[in-house]
Amino acid sequence: MENLELVETLRGQGTFIMNTQEIITDIREEMVKESLDRFIEDMQTMGYGKNETMEIVKKHLNERE
Repeated sequence: MENLELVETLRGQGTFIMNTQEIITDIREEMVKESLDRFIEDMQTMGYGKNETMEIVKKHLNERE
């Protein structure tokens, strides 16, 4: 986790979680990308094209409102 700059270890004091908004934003963006990549791959595997996938997403987002 130190390599990812999520925590910082200070000798004699302990290990502390970093509170850097930039790191949090980067991690969230990476998680979104991975999730969307899996979703798109699943939709393609089921035979849905780009336009069909977009319509399905729009429909479900509207239903959630």
